[in-house]
Amino acid sequence: MDRTTRRKPADRTAVSRIDAGRHVSVWPFAALLAVAGLVHWCGAHIEPGAPVSSTGTAILPGTGSSAALPFGRAGSIGSVAGDGAAAASPPSSTAPDPDLPPAVAALGTEPAASALARLALRARAKDAVAAREAYAIADFCAVIERSRDSLLAQPAVAPDPGLDARRARFERGRRICDGVTPAQRSERLTHLRLAAEGANAGAAVEMLEIAQRLARDADAAADAAAEIRSPAWGERAVELARRDARDGDIDALTALTRLYQLGGVVEPDADQALAFALATEARMRQQPQVYSPGELAMAQLLVIEFESKLGADRSDAARRVAAEIAAR
Repeated sequence: MDRTTRRKPADRTAVSRIDAGRHVSVWPFAALLAVAGLVHWCGAHIEPGAPVSSTGTAILPGTGSSAALPFGRAGSIGSVAGDGAAAASPPSSTAPDPDLPPAVAALGTEPAASALARLALRARAKDAVAAREAYAIADFCAVIERSRDSLLAQPAVAPDPGLDARRARFERGRRICDGVTPAQRSERLTHLRLAAEGANAGAAVEMLEIAQRLARDADAAADAAAEIRSPAWGERAVELARRDARDGDIDALTALTRLYQLGGVVEPDADQALAFALATEARMRQQPQVYSPGELAMAQLLVIEFESKLGADRSDAARRVAAEIAAR
């Protein structure tokens, strides 16, 4: 995949919340533009939503947090696994199932357990595409497993009209994931890291979203797997996201703009935030067939907001850094 080209919406990492069983997604670029209109630099604080996984869920990998099931992502709006994205999801000769993550839907009749065994071998051999597919499937099954108790228990209060439908989706997921072992589920974070290190599109940004969530949510951090609690996870995520940004990846550019504006894994840095915002704007200008005038105008407003807080010298320095990124 050409890393300088905007991926389809289904191939973009989302920031998500589950609200009464509905899956609401905000893509990183859209979230960044919202920051431009709603957030002032001084004293601003935004609590980001839980990072969505490759399954399209809002549960944090490696935690015991509960969330709605990883089904029903509005059809064409997929996950970072990407409907039709060659670098992130397996090819399929059939139409995608809108009620399943693409990597899971592509299993067909193959059991998830055997697919994970097959993909894990390739992932350990540094196959980044296989690693991303393994992550998507294992994360889906992890969410199904964590959802078991809450969905099979009787409602404690008034009846929930959507409970039966969610239970039915759970049963479908349980059948798909039958035979998947705890070890296969727990290996998913390693798969995500291997995918990111292999430059699989969007994987580094997803690593960064996980790290950001832990940096801002002490409860989630306490429950998280040791691998992502380690500072090394966040440091590596930033390093890999910066690599992707240097290659012109729009999602990485916008994620880093937001990271350096709001802080979290790193301390806020106005100069870095401006440099990445400028690089994002420049990359959008290079793709007028992809980005609308309205999107470009919002990106420009964000740059103006950042520049208004810096002196001319610092703004000029940030522009030089952004020009180097955009020229790659």
